[in-house]
Amino acid sequence: GAPVDGESAAYAAARAMVEVAALAAVSDGKVEPSEFESIKADIRSFPGVGGVERGRLMAYASTLLRDPAAQQSAIKKLGSIGADVRARAVRAATSAILADGYAAPDEVKFLERLYKALSYPVEDLYSALHRGSVALDEPVAVAPETRTTGVPIPAQPPASSSGGIRIDHGRLERIKSETSAVSELLAGIFIEEEPPAPPSQAREPVAAEGTFAGLDGAHAKLLSLLAESSELDRQAFEDEARKLRLLPDGAIETINEWGFDRFDEPIIDGDERVSVVEHFRDKLRQSRVEA
Repeated sequence: GAPVDGESAAYAAARAMVEVAALAAVSDGKVEPSEFESIKADIRSFPGVGGVERGRLMAYASTLLRDPAAQQSAIKKLGSIGADVRARAVRAATSAILADGYAAPDEVKFLERLYKALSYPVEDLYSALHRGSVALDEPVAVAPETRTTGVPIPAQPPASSSGGIRIDHGRLERIKSETSAVSELLAGIFIEEEPPAPPSQAREPVAAEGTFAGLDGAHAKLLSLLAESSELDRQAFEDEARKLRLLPDGAIETINEWGFDRFDEPIIDGDERVSVVEHFRDKLRQSRVEA
């Protein structure tokens, strides 16, 4: 396809919005079609990106929704982006969760962590939940929260008879009181602080001919094999992945996520027959570094 300027401010901002919205959508352990449609609607409305970029972002969103564990750095990345873009990302995440008409407790917890991590008043979130929608054309407060202790949270408005979001308010109140638990989850979900595991004899060695920066030895070896082969049928690919103690589909997602980070595109293609996208073969040879 046509080239995409992955360094442009608009594309980087849109990509960050997609990461946060996708992480929000999978926070309850499943993704509803309406949640993906909400993310695609945000991509279509994001200013400053063209048709090719929008198509690439939709493909990226689809990959993220299948591999949420790879998106632990989404909030950390937002810290380096302007306040207006962070506000848009928060609105996109909230909109994605509300798209299916129900806010599950895990989804509410995710949004609480998101708002607190970016210094937004959590009351803005509760207002959106009670309203059952997010006004995407209205501003969200971007100043850090400065609140005097002892100020009571306003009483909840009476439930509307017109339907809308279904929320267990008893559970919501319990969630609001779990500040210490939320802080612990923030450390575990939003910040990549886990040190690398020490080398072990049981671990798969790095491919002798070199590796690819950012990939562990097993995934690098599998990618080298694919880059050197014209293609592999699905069974042969699965056999090679299992020899390296990798789950075949998980290996494809991990390598494609590495491709997104490095080239803004997936690099493994195919279903019945698996291969490296042809125009990436030379790039992969250049990316290989000595082990």
